[in-house]
Amino acid sequence: MADLELHYKELNIGKTITCLLHSFRTETPCVLISPIPPFKLDVQYSGYDFAWLGLDDATPLQVWDRLCFLLSMSGILLFPNNIAGYRKENENLVLMTNFNKRMVISYDKLNEFDQQETGWHYVYDFYDWRVGGNHDINEIIDPQDEFIKTIKFYPSDRKNVGSHVKDLVGISYLSDEQLEDVDVSPIYSRLKMLQMIKKEGIQGSVVGYNSRGLPKFRKPVIEFNKRVVVPHYVPEISFKNVYEMKQKKGYTWKLLEKMIQHTST
Repeated sequence: MADLELHYKELNIGKTITCLLHSFRTETPCVLISPIPPFKLDVQYSGYDFAWLGLDDATPLQVWDRLCFLLSMSGILLFPNNIAGYRKENENLVLMTNFNKRMVISYDKLNEFDQQETGWHYVYDFYDWRVGGNHDINEIIDPQDEFIKTIKFYPSDRKNVGSHVKDLVGISYLSDEQLEDVDVSPIYSRLKMLQMIKKEGIQGSVVGYNSRGLPKFRKPVIEFNKRVVVPHYVPEISFKNVYEMKQKKGYTWKLLEKMIQHTST
C-alpha cells in the first residue's frame, strides 16, 4: 500500500539540467532520479545566456541551483533530495524515499530524460598550478584530438592561494573503451597539457638571467587533483531545443520575476 498516491497528466523524470529546464519552460511536474548536477566548468552548457534567470555570467551549477529552488518553491520539483529508488509499474511511477516511504505517481504521459547512456563521456582532469608565471590566457584548444581537446584556466579556489593563481582543467570526450586505455590516463593528460601550455608560450617563474640580461624561466609545474567522468546520455530532447522552447509564464515564471525584482532593489 502506498503512503501517498498522486496523478498528473504529464510527468518528467530525469537526472540532468535538461530535465529541470524542460519542467521550468513547460511547468511540467518533475522527479529527479539519481541527479547529476553540472559543475562550474561543464562544457555541455557553455555558450548559453542565463541572464533571464537573474544570473549574470552564471556557471551551470548556479543555473541548476536556481532552477531547483524555483521548481521546489512552486511545487513542480517533487520530493527533492528524497528519492532512494524507483521503478515503473504499468502507467505508474513507484518511488521509495530516503525514509522508506512508498509513493505512487500515475500519469497520462511520461517524458523520460537521461535514461540511456551513449557510451561516451565528458572527462575533466583537474590540475593545480604549482610553478609558473602569471598569464591572461583562459583557454587552449586542440582541434585535432578529443583527448584533452580543451584546457580551461580558472581562478584557483584552493585555500591559502593568491587570487592571481589560475588552476586548470583538461577536457576530453572519450568512449567506454578509451577510458580503459592507459594512454588516456591522468599520466598522459598531464604530459599533453604541459605540451599545449608550452606551445602557447606560457612560462614558469623567472629563475635568473643569462649573460645577455634576458630572463631564464623554470618549466611550469602542474599537479593532478582529480578526474571527473560525466556520462553522456541519449537525449529525449536536446538541451539546445529545450533552451529555445517558448516559456510558459505561469506561477514559476512569476516567482522568478519577483525574485529578480527583489534582488535588484
